[in-house]
Amino acid sequence: MGGGAADAGRSAGDESEAGHRIDDTHTLPPVDQPAVQRVCPHCARISYEDGRRCPYCGRSFRRRSNLGAIAAMLAVSVAVVLGGVAVMFTIAGREVDEQLDREVERVERELDRNFEGIQRDVREELDRRLPEP
Repeated sequence: MGGGAADAGRSAGDESEAGHRIDDTHTLPPVDQPAVQRVCPHCARISYEDGRRCPYCGRSFRRRSNLGAIAAMLAVSVAVVLGGVAVMFTIAGREVDEQLDREVERVERELDRNFEGIQRDVREELDRRLPEP
């Protein structure tokens, strides 16, 4: 008979033909392995313990993510840079506005002088051509 028909009726805890216990939970028998050497990220001591916490400082061997702090620092940096750029554009805009106002005033003064000169010249020419009453 084949081994498949005989295996069909077995239950957990039965022994195989070689005399080993059959375990349906798919766990492997314990293997003697040396302890893993780990360095605590908090106190920097080497530990051969297999627990989740450092035997020296009692903190977890896992290093917590600083992603939140990094994201906050990045957000603050971006806000500072954008604020600085906004202030810079505001100051530059005011300076351009003042410079434009000064230039407009200069051109208006020059036009007034030119019109005054033209008006004077026209009066002189009219006085010269027209007889006096």
